Amino acid sequence: MKLLISVPCYNEEQLIENTIKNLPRKIDGFDEVKILIINDGSTDTSEDIIKKLKIDHYFKFENNVGLAKVFEKSLEIAN
Repeated sequence: MKLLISVPCYNEEQLIENTIKNLPRKIDGFDEVKILIINDGSTDTSEDIIKKLKIDHYFKFENNVGLAKVFEKSLEIAN
């Protein structure tokens, strides 16, 4: 069984690196753990930081669309 951890991001330059680095890459009961970051149109340096880190999937909205749309996109990508 696979697990996709989806993390919404909007102007999180102060927290995103630490958040990503602390996500588990192995969890009992799962064969694979992958990380998806969805950037909700950040205007700070979040994207630059994310691109330097080890993640599996990345999507960026050009403008802020809100958490509901980010969640919807997460489900779309997970399928």
